[in-house]
Amino acid sequence: MIEQTLATIAEAVAGRVYPNDAGDIRIRGVQFDSRKIESGHLFVPLVAERDGHDFTSSAIEKGAVATLWSKDAADVPAGVPAILVDDTLAAYQALAGWYLQEVSPTVVAITGSNGKTTTKDMTAAVVSTQYKTHKTEANYNNHLGVPMTILSMAPETDVIILEMGMDHPGDIHDLSLLAQPDIGVITMIGESHLEFFGSREKIAQAKLELLDGFKSSSVLVTTGDEPLLAEALATTQSYSFGLEEGNDLRANDIVNLKHVTEFAVVGHEELTVTIPVPGRHNVHNALAALSVGLQLEIPLAVGAAGLATFQLTKNRLEWISGKQHSQILNDAYNASPSSMKAVLGYMGALEHDGRKLVVLGDMRELGEQSRMLHESLAASIELGEFDEVFLYGEEMRALYEKLAAKLSANHLHYVKEETATLAAQIEAELQPGDAVLVKSSFGTNLLDVVARLKESDI
Repeated sequence: MIEQTLATIAEAVAGRVYPNDAGDIRIRGVQFDSRKIESGHLFVPLVAERDGHDFTSSAIEKGAVATLWSKDAADVPAGVPAILVDDTLAAYQALAGWYLQEVSPTVVAITGSNGKTTTKDMTAAVVSTQYKTHKTEANYNNHLGVPMTILSMAPETDVIILEMGMDHPGDIHDLSLLAQPDIGVITMIGESHLEFFGSREKIAQAKLELLDGFKSSSVLVTTGDEPLLAEALATTQSYSFGLEEGNDLRANDIVNLKHVTEFAVVGHEELTVTIPVPGRHNVHNALAALSVGLQLEIPLAVGAAGLATFQLTKNRLEWISGKQHSQILNDAYNASPSSMKAVLGYMGALEHDGRKLVVLGDMRELGEQSRMLHESLAASIELGEFDEVFLYGEEMRALYEKLAAKLSANHLHYVKEETATLAAQIEAELQPGDAVLVKSSFGTNLLDVVARLKESDI
């Protein structure tokens, strides 16, 4: 993590040390959440719904040795060293940009409608086989999380892997200008955030803002299976991956198993790549990671060895033990129509001796197309593949009404609200050996249902 004197930091952010004789104080780490302050931190009081300046004294009590400060110097708490700036958020981001230049790692930036976090984890596994690597933790991928990831990397980092998310046009532009990627990855273009963008075409335009921070030597790594990215591939220094012919790196002979997925790489059929996650869609993510590795001169066999043992961020397509000796496939952190259809396809094709139950919650931020996109999931749900279907949330009513025409009422269940009610209904239906898929956007809180159905640790 960053370790510097206040004088150096003040120069980096165009600020002023206060009082003047505090410049030699040394900070170790930066934090904007006063609840997470550790000894030696520089506190960043952000101004949002609540003014972070009000928590400065608390941060100091917890171990912070100084603070950024955008209010009047006379209001700095007595005895607290500060760096006076015009805007604490801008200064925080400027410090991250300065530190990134100081450490000067190779920067890999990853964005896309789905698969960002999984691809980030996979890429880190590939790259860390040969380089000291630092990656985004959890999904800290916004205007606050990306600077935090940068500021927490070790000075000896060779490669930093930054996940970049967006809610609105311009978000990726700003993050890319901050990070100035050497390698930029776009996983795919889906329907996430349609509420804010209106169409997949505009989502693609926003994702391609990743190019705005590119250097002349930067490389775009993305799927050649998406027509909306074809022009960028043709006009930018690029490398493509996918399942269709014409990609630079292509997979075939995909074998979906319960806990792992195997595939071959075209032209390298002697190499079987095994990833410890299920689902055909994760082959795309693995190809993206291997493609990044190739840009960094990591041989495919070495990259594949890294993928074989990679650790997936929690709550993303993980099998856990459930009550009644059931097994739960927990994917309740986020959802879009494309990711829903992908995991339903995996679950439907899964060879399993027991019954299969699916629990689907609302997909958020789909705007005016929400009803149509929820209804579109009906084509992926057949009673022959799934024994019980549970739907949850206001938006899922559209799918419930669509499925009611082809599924028996005995096997189709709908709960508008109250996760406890939903969990109770599922538990009442559980039988030994059941496999239960739980998939939804994070805001539906189906993680609570997973927790209620999970086998007790006692």
